[in-house]
Amino acid sequence: MARPATPKLPVNQTLISEVLQRVSNAKTKDEKVSILRHYRSPALTKILLCNFAKSVRFVFPTGKTPYTIQERPKGIGHTLLFNEQRMIEKFIKKTIKGVTYFGCSKGPRPSIQQIKKEQLWIQLLEGLHHDEAALMDLVKDKQLTSKYKITRQNVIDAFPELRLQDEQEPRPRPVVRPNIEPPVTKDPEPATPKPVVKDTEAKTSPEKPKKRTRRTGSRTSVRRKSVQD
Repeated sequence: MARPATPKLPVNQTLISEVLQRVSNAKTKDEKVSILRHYRSPALTKILLCNFAKSVRFVFPTGKTPYTIQERPKGIGHTLLFNEQRMIEKFIKKTIKGVTYFGCSKGPRPSIQQIKKEQLWIQLLEGLHHDEAALMDLVKDKQLTSKYKITRQNVIDAFPELRLQDEQEPRPRPVVRPNIEPPVTKDPEPATPKPVVKDTEAKTSPEKPKKRTRRTGSRTSVRRKSVQD
């Protein structure tokens, strides 16, 4: 017996986490694209763009945000990303042609201090339904696919106007090496043999004649005494 189709909910009352869970449960690519198109909204497209666009980054460090999880049933005491999607602009920056623009100011310099952004970010997560808060914490680190079975190509097929297909991976530039000719080496000249000097032909220094020293002393004095006697 065929499984009954999941009833479709109004777009403005559906959690983005519910939409992505339905995409994950779809069996084919066409079903995934169809679900994305049916629940099309500024919140959904912005979240997918923040996760898959290489030029978009959040201004927060990676890792789980230290916020208090609010366990509240759906529709009671929480806000929706469908209504809060404009807040996301305060927390992202875009790099276009090497220039970084902050979403809070639409310029190269932020108009909100970093500590204020962190406070607003935690307030946003704690005000959302806990499923949407967990989803946004994944999107901050571009880790949406770690929980939901959705690919970049699914988003491109569903929303080609996001221009994700125009982003290409940077290709490494080929290293051009100059053609350097090896140095020309000349054959070493043969060494001329040195003449061998025989021992008989070796030069000997002549001995110096010994000097005869004239002795003076007791013998001379004795000889003089004998003559006087």
